[in-house]
Amino acid sequence: FDKIISMYKCSYMGTYNLASTKIFLLFRRSISLLVRVPQGVGFMSIELKNIVKRYGNTIALDNVSLEIKNGEFMTLLGPSGCGKTTLLRIIAGFVQPDDGDVLLDGNDIKHLRPNKRPTGMVFQSYALFPHMNVKENIAFGLRMHKFEKGDMKKRIDQVMELAGIVELKERFPSQLSGGQQQRVALARTLALQPKVLLLDEPLAALDRKLRTEMRGEVRRIVDKVGITTIFVTHDQEEALTMSDRIAVMNKGVIIQCGTPMEIYDTPQTAFVASFIGDSNLYHGVVKKEASGYILESPQIRFPVPEALVGDFSGETIVLLRPEHLNIALAQENSENNNGMRGVITYVTHLGESIKYDVLLERGASINVQVHRSRAQMPFPQGATVVVSPINSDSFLFVRER
Repeated sequence: FDKIISMYKCSYMGTYNLASTKIFLLFRRSISLLVRVPQGVGFMSIELKNIVKRYGNTIALDNVSLEIKNGEFMTLLGPSGCGKTTLLRIIAGFVQPDDGDVLLDGNDIKHLRPNKRPTGMVFQSYALFPHMNVKENIAFGLRMHKFEKGDMKKRIDQVMELAGIVELKERFPSQLSGGQQQRVALARTLALQPKVLLLDEPLAALDRKLRTEMRGEVRRIVDKVGITTIFVTHDQEEALTMSDRIAVMNKGVIIQCGTPMEIYDTPQTAFVASFIGDSNLYHGVVKKEASGYILESPQIRFPVPEALVGDFSGETIVLLRPEHLNIALAQENSENNNGMRGVITYVTHLGESIKYDVLLERGASINVQVHRSRAQMPFPQGATVVVSPINSDSFLFVRER
């Protein structure tokens, strides 16, 4: 552009046309804004390669690699301090990795500042301007990027319709509920048409009922737009209900990545098994006896289906999900050889189901969760019961780490 302007200054027999030069300068700025905020609906795939981030002697991210497909809803799930938010901020450009690459559609963007990356981020606090109404909050980013009024109005109307907040456009943040503020923050981000949407625990500040409602609302909006989305949360229910795939993180590494069903049904490690859903995990030794295979430890002993033993003979860890177990009064199952006797120590009513904490004869505790029936009263605390797996699918062997 500088070369074009220079040439223009030398034209017309050396005459300098100031008005025309201003037009060229304005055109140059407009084009630079288009480069900074890519337009259109072509969304991007993301590839993280061997990302490392250290804070002093603490390793926040340890050689993390992850591929996210175009249009995919990927969730980074893990406990506090596992590195999930740091990884999100590296993608956004707010944090620079010490090593590794961040690729969008195969192009390295590690050198780009946050405002030059085609990403949009929704923060946990929403960061709405209290002195601006809904419409003005959404317009703020567009105004900063010098969008024309006609285009700005069209985009604002589109995202307000998409987020279902048209009737709220004149309200201020203090006049909105938490769910409404969340939708405004999401609409403000989508108004700039980012290629990748980054969500940093946007539902964490909401109460349980509203959080459950907003899971479906956020996913509906994201699906309608079709944008590549990375969602950070420590809430396993959010991850299981909203995601195409989940990357479970702990201590700066990705432990397992897969669909919600894969993560829940076939966790690869004891950490994933215990973090996703309720679980009963037991260390023991698988041994063969005359009656078949058993898992035995000082605290527990029960039969194990032979077909599932495979390579897990010897020392191992077995997972039993609470909903994959039966429970019955001991006298009703006196001939049940596959059961484990124990005493109910606590009964929890969960509405549609009942959870029993049972202390087994050898000293181990086991949780059982059964569907609640109006016709059947729950077993009382202190009752002697027999706990048994529903079928062979109730067993799952996992690694230590």
